[in-house]
Amino acid sequence: GPFISFTFVDPQLERVITVDAYVYNPGDLKRNFIRQMEAICYTISFEK
Repeated sequence: GPFISFTFVDPQLERVITVDAYVYNPGDLKRNFIRQMEAICYTISFEK
């Protein structure tokens, strides 16, 4: 099914963070849900 994956690199803390998001909506459109998941992923922030 449709999915997106984002990987963030934090060189100061020497870590790599990967976020995967997928949509399960059989028999229906998934584009709008994927775009919403993408927007959520763009707003992710991590405390140091």
